[in-house]
Amino acid sequence: MPANKKSVAIIVTSVLMVKFFLIPHLKALSQKYKVTLILKNDYPEILRRIDFPLKVIVIPLERKINVFKDIYALILLVHLIWKHNFDLVHTLTPKAGLLGAVASWINRVPVRIHTFQGEVWANKKGLWRFILKLLDKLVANLVTHILVVSESERQYLISEKIITTHNSSVLGKGSIGGVDFSKFNIDPVKRLSVRTAMKLNEDDVLFVYVGRLNIDKGILDLGKAFFLLAKEMPNVHLLIVGPDEEEIVAKLNYIQPVIGERLYFHPYTSNPELLMRASDVLVLPSYREGFGVVVIEAAACCIPAIGSRIYGIIDAIEGDVTGKFFEKGDELDLFNQMMKLASSKKLRERMGKKAYQRVRRDFVQEDLVKLLVDFYAKKI
Repeated sequence: MPANKKSVAIIVTSVLMVKFFLIPHLKALSQKYKVTLILKNDYPEILRRIDFPLKVIVIPLERKINVFKDIYALILLVHLIWKHNFDLVHTLTPKAGLLGAVASWINRVPVRIHTFQGEVWANKKGLWRFILKLLDKLVANLVTHILVVSESERQYLISEKIITTHNSSVLGKGSIGGVDFSKFNIDPVKRLSVRTAMKLNEDDVLFVYVGRLNIDKGILDLGKAFFLLAKEMPNVHLLIVGPDEEEIVAKLNYIQPVIGERLYFHPYTSNPELLMRASDVLVLPSYREGFGVVVIEAAACCIPAIGSRIYGIIDAIEGDVTGKFFEKGDELDLFNQMMKLASSKKLRERMGKKAYQRVRRDFVQEDLVKLLVDFYAKKI
């Protein structure tokens, strides 16, 4: 590797973010820079997928607040950044943003970038909201450049006085890195295979949720809406896919005895596209979301979406064109939107086709990756 290559560091707390979103970025950046990935442990599966120059450094970066562990991680980061003398540090995820911004500022790294992608404090109240907002504002003031994953989130952050119109930008139409069409695509054979394994008939309508299972994701609202829908329509099914972080499965146990075996749970999967292809409508009932990548991934499989009308998701769904909106937290409104799509195959197909056309136009992974590489080149 040429000695004159600039040195950059990417800091994240989430191994899953690297696995699902950042590998293409890291690969493209490694062609121009000496790239170091700093993250928490449990990453061997990621390393097996890396066939390009990349240095990986592990430090104990926790997602949740732990004062003593966070101070220790900050000290390690300050030392690491000083030792490697990075020309650019880019942080993603809230905790990595806070610790990485402080550590890179202390070391006076010339280019310090943070990507905002959904605010933890958006649904909080009182003192806790004030503190978390203050920390995000601190990050915004310590870095030299700010990226936001959607224009609506950017406008929200501006309205909350976290960032300004001058120090922030969105790459392309948004999202972390668009869609990998070699993975998310239309495949009727695989769709039929999964539906057959699930014992679904051609006329059955399968709704799917893909993501972490917690209260902020609106899963309990989805459960209530589906409970109402399933009592009205005997051909609807719901598949919930993702790791259960808050015993959500147990909280939805009341549904099964009433509607029978039409609610399915699937744990974390490395291949969500298989389940998306088998589905008819994706549902994203989140209370907060930076963008809603699963929406455009489903769109690449020609699947329309129903999402809560919040910042982030309003950039992923084009209302009444590629999907439907409902008011956040309103299970009756969600039920009504699910009913509309469950009742009309023609509507689902039309919206699915429009969603596919839009994602092919605006969210090609290679295009988003190039925009990030170009962004680095202008700043470093």
